[in-house]
Amino acid sequence: MCVTEVFHLFDTSILHEVRKPLPDREVFICVAVKELEAWFLADDQAINRVLPKAAYKAPQDTGTLNAQRELGQIWRRQYMSSFNKIAFAIEMAKSFSPQRAERHSPSFAYCWQKMGYWFSGP
Repeated sequence: MCVTEVFHLFDTSILHEVRKPLPDREVFICVAVKELEAWFLADDQAINRVLPKAAYKAPQDTGTLNAQRELGQIWRRQYMSSFNKIAFAIEMAKSFSPQRAERHSPSFAYCWQKMGYWFSGP
């Protein structure tokens, strides 16, 4: 599904709101289109907390990784089974730190800063 198709899933009132200038906007939509797992890999402390056998160190930019393959390998070292995205995401949500992640993922930092702008106001 492409980004345009995702936007069309929203009610027209929401679409109207997201087209307003940022200072006037009440809604911000972020659609991850590729390698969302790279955002998880940007927080190496959370990865190592969730998967202690990982001994993982985040690179400067996790966008350079094949994130799904990397996580699958880390997962298999821990559990000797195929990667379970849902179980992993649930556990990561408990430990993930946006402040740590934004240092290793420019795309996450961009999204997080946009969200911060909305929450803090102009």
